[in-house]
Amino acid sequence: MRSHTAEVRSVVSTENPSSPIAALRRDLTATVENTRRELVEGLAAVRALVQADQAQAAARSKSSAAGKDFEDAVADIVDEWAKATGDCVEHVGAHPGAGTTRKTGDVVVRVLSSGSNQPTIAIEAKRRAKALTARQHREELAEAMRVRRARAALAVVPTPDQVPGPGRFHRVDPNAWVVSADDPELLRLVLAVVRELTLLATAESYGDPALDLGRAQTAIGHGVQLLSRFDEVTKHTGAAERALTGIRSTADSLRAALAAQLQEAARALRPTE
Repeated sequence: MRSHTAEVRSVVSTENPSSPIAALRRDLTATVENTRRELVEGLAAVRALVQADQAQAAARSKSSAAGKDFEDAVADIVDEWAKATGDCVEHVGAHPGAGTTRKTGDVVVRVLSSGSNQPTIAIEAKRRAKALTARQHREELAEAMRVRRARAALAVVPTPDQVPGPGRFHRVDPNAWVVSADDPELLRLVLAVVRELTLLATAESYGDPALDLGRAQTAIGHGVQLLSRFDEVTKHTGAAERALTGIRSTADSLRAALAAQLQEAARALRPTE
């Protein structure tokens, strides 16, 4: 009996490495550890996904806010410009076009004209991480003109490097333009040219014999050439002003250093008491 009891205890003992109960315990412990490790890894993966999603949402929110600020700034410049022309400006970025669900076109300018018809200009404020190509601008502005029923369209970008051309503005289609907002004066001049192109396109569609369309086309053509020259000159003017500022700063530093040396010489030549 004692021998049998010892044998049974040896079999059921968890301290005996060769015991089946000990082996089962080891298997269960390993299974639990593996399950716990998998759960920890799964929770870490889920947490990483949640954090990544939150970071992306925050980035989208920040980008959207920055885009909205830029859109508002462009609308303010256009509104100020339109006060001089008597045109009507509508900030329509949050509203779809008539008969559609599309919201293309952030600002619409209704041009004051002599007739009952008021041609419109669709203006897009384009703040993108990656600059659009001329073709992409052309397609988006064509869609904006379609949605807003406009005769012309203008894309306003924050900096010259987002203009698909060598200057700070570029004509991607006869009635579609892209301009940088870094120089409000240039933006207003481009708006003025696009406005006249809009009136010309409207007059051509109605064929009013009382209007001298050829003369208008010639004047606008010269205006576009002068606009390019203005852009080039003002770029050089800005560089010259920055260089002049640097020269003045250097001259002021040299003047101050010279005065200090002359004072030092005067003190050295003064007899000591």
